[in-house]
Amino acid sequence: MKILKSLLRIAGLLAAILLLLAGAAATFVYFKVQPSRLQLLMWSGALVARYNQEYHKTVSPAEAVEDMRTFFTSLERVHPEPSGNIGPLAYAALKENAMKEAQTLPVKDGKVQVSDLAYLLYKAAAGLKDGHTSVQWRRSPSDDFKKKIYPPVTLGCVNGEFRIASFGHDLNGRRLTAINSVPVREFLGPILERQSAETGNYACLRFTTNEAFWWDISGLLSGLDKLTLTTEGQDGKREDIQLPLLSHAEFRQLGKTYSGRGAAGAAPLTLYTKEKTAWFYYPSFQYSEAEKERISAVFAAIKKAGVQELVIDIADNGGGDTRIGDFILTHLTDKPFISFSRTRWKISKEGLRILGWLGLDTSHVESRVGEVLDSTNTAVSHPRAADYFSGKTYLLVSGTTFSSATDFATVFRDYGLGKIIGWETGGVPVCFGESIPLTLPRSRIPFTVSDKQFFGPKPRPGDNIRGVMPDIPLTAGLLKKYRGDTRRAVLLGILKKRSMDSVTVK
Repeated sequence: MKILKSLLRIAGLLAAILLLLAGAAATFVYFKVQPSRLQLLMWSGALVARYNQEYHKTVSPAEAVEDMRTFFTSLERVHPEPSGNIGPLAYAALKENAMKEAQTLPVKDGKVQVSDLAYLLYKAAAGLKDGHTSVQWRRSPSDDFKKKIYPPVTLGCVNGEFRIASFGHDLNGRRLTAINSVPVREFLGPILERQSAETGNYACLRFTTNEAFWWDISGLLSGLDKLTLTTEGQDGKREDIQLPLLSHAEFRQLGKTYSGRGAAGAAPLTLYTKEKTAWFYYPSFQYSEAEKERISAVFAAIKKAGVQELVIDIADNGGGDTRIGDFILTHLTDKPFISFSRTRWKISKEGLRILGWLGLDTSHVESRVGEVLDSTNTAVSHPRAADYFSGKTYLLVSGTTFSSATDFATVFRDYGLGKIIGWETGGVPVCFGESIPLTLPRSRIPFTVSDKQFFGPKPRPGDNIRGVMPDIPLTAGLLKKYRGDTRRAVLLGILKKRSMDSVTVK
C-alpha cells in the first residue's frame, strides 16, 4: 500500500508539473512573455514544494533538530557571509538560539508539526537581515468558521506605515497606530521579526502581502474575541474602535482596497503634452528583446512629444533582471556607468548545479567549491540609445522598491542622473542576492539562500543597512494637500505643473 501511495504521489506530481508548464507556455505565447530558464526552475520548485507540503505535516523531534542543523549548514555552504549584515557575534547567538528552540518544539503523539518548525525557521532566516535568504513554506488557512483568529480589517503597508485596506467600518485608508493599546509594530513584533528584509519598511510590506497566512501560523490573536484598533486620519485625529475577530472565510471577504498609489492608474507611459512632461510607470524589470523594443518605443514617444521633464516611477517595482535597468539607463546617460563596482560569489555545489541546468560552463570553478570569489568592476561605455533623453529626469521610489529596482535607484543616485523623489527604498545598495532554491530533507520545507553579494557603483557608509534615500521626500503634509495622490503631489506640488491633462500611451 505504501508503495502504491508513493507511485500515485509521484504520478500526481509529474502531472501537476506538466499541467503547469503547459498552462504557462500558453500564457507566455498569448502575452508574448519570454521567461528565463531560471524563472521556470524557480516556479517548478515552488510547485514541488507546495505539493510536498501536503505529505509532510509532521516530523519526529530528532528530524526537526536535524532540519534546523541542515538549514544552517546549507546557509554556511552557500551564502558568501551569513553574518554580513548582523556581525559574527549576533550570528552565533542566532544559530545557538534557533538550535535550542528546535529542541523544545511542541510534541504531540511523538511528532512535531512541520508548521511549528517552519515558523521557527522563518525567524532564523529573517534574523540575517537578508531579503533574499528566506523560508518559502506556505499553507492555505482553513475556512472553518469556528476558528476566529483573524482581525476585522485587512492591512496595507505604505512606506512602513500600516493602513487599513478594507472599506468596512469607515476605516479605509486610516493609519493603524495601535492594537489593544499596544503600538502596532510592537504588537506585530512576532510576525515582523519573521519577515526576511533589510529594512523595516520592506518587512511591513512582506507581511501585508500574505496576511492570512501570518495571522494563521502565528496564532497571534488566538484566545481573543475582539480587538481595539487605534487609527489616525489625515487630519491627525485618533479614534478607537472595538470590533470582533473573524474566521478565515469572513476575513477573505474583506478584500484589499486601499493603495498608497493614489488615483492616477498604472499606464506604462502618460504624456502631459501641454506641460512637456512624461510619467513612465515601470513595475517590474523583466529582460527580453521584446521588452527592449517596448522601452525603445516609450522613449521614442517621449522624444516625439518634446518632453523636457521625465518621471520614472519604480515605486511599485520589486525587482527582476538588472540588465533591463541598464538598458533604460542608456537612454538617460552617455557616460560610462556600471551597476556593481564589486561582486562576491560563494562557489557551492548547489549553485553550480543551477548554473549547469542553465547551460553555463562551470568546469573552470568546480575545483574551487567553498571559496568566495571577489571581483571588482570598472565603469564601461554603452552605446547611446537612438531615442536618448536629454531633459531633466526624476526617479520615484518607495519602500516597495526592492532588489534590481533598488540597484537601478543606486546607479541613478551614484551617477547623479537626476533627483530622487519619494521614500527610502525597501532594498539596500549593498545587498546579498541571486537566491539558490533549496529544500530541507525531512520536513520538505523550501527555502532560498543568497550566494552573491553586490556593491553599488560608489558605496557609501550604511549602504548595507539603509535603502536609497530620496533627495525630495514625499511628506505627509504634501500628500494630505493632494488627498494622498502621489502623482498629483509630484507633478503639481513638486514639479509645479499647472494641470494634469494627459495622453496615455500603452
